Amino acid sequence: MDIGSNVYVTYHSILRFGTITGKLKDPDKWTYFTVRWVEDDQYETNVKPSLKKDKYLYRADELTPVDAARLSRVAAMLGGVE
Repeated sequence: MDIGSNVYVTYHSILRFGTITGKLKDPDKWTYFTVRWVEDDQYETNVKPSLKKDKYLYRADELTPVDAARLSRVAAMLGGVE
């Protein structure tokens, strides 16, 4: 994963999508990322107000890369399901 990669994470059953905006290596050998989350209203409304401190660095193993083209196809297919 690199800057500009699309990623997702689940947090308390909320699916969050975003784009990596920063990358840094820590002395502990892990790579950490900053993420600009999109359409994140469920998290902002339901989770963030109850947190003492909002998380802004995500370790590499906490994020999953997203294939935006595949996600778009799946979303289109789900849009037709009733």
